[in-house]
Amino acid sequence: MTTSETLGERLAREGDAPRASIGTAFDLACHWFMAGKRVDISALAGEVGVSRVTMHRWVGTRDELLSEVMWHLTNRTLDRLLAEIDAEGISPRAPELLGRYIRAISTNTGVLRLQREEPETFVRLCTTNASPFQRRMIAKVTEVLATDRAAGHLGIDLDDDELAFAVVRLLEAYAHAPTLTGEPADPDRATRVMSALLR
Repeated sequence: MTTSETLGERLAREGDAPRASIGTAFDLACHWFMAGKRVDISALAGEVGVSRVTMHRWVGTRDELLSEVMWHLTNRTLDRLLAEIDAEGISPRAPELLGRYIRAISTNTGVLRLQREEPETFVRLCTTNASPFQRRMIAKVTEVLATDRAAGHLGIDLDDDELAFAVVRLLEAYAHAPTLTGEPADPDRATRVMSALLR
């Protein structure tokens, strides 16, 4: 293992090992997050049965672990929502996807706990270069926009990556409104705005 190897790369390299491992620790961290339990390195180490030093070696810092957990769950949610949208024959997909995503996270126990108890950590990890989360979200949205454009549903004269950056920033304003402004998330409004933008 190289020191520059990310948690995601270590998880992919390890595979599905049955013993106490990076994978079991990561799965438990995801379970805790979804249940609204604080993801803590020491508690995770104790639960898995390894030392805190070993857990840090496996998952890095708490910020690195949280970022990876949130992206794993976000990516899984986006893929599920895309499958639903495709099955329903909705196009363009991007506005509907982003509206449904906001609706999904606005009721997610882990997101709500982090927004309420650790708002600065939440915003930093989701909306800045402090973690790879935002970069991955932009890449995901770029793919969806490219598909919509190829299907003739996107006429705006911007490169897909430029547009994706703007769309993700707008998405953040709606999705993270409880943390940024204290207002509730508004999925319906977000869908309307996205639909107007992504013509």
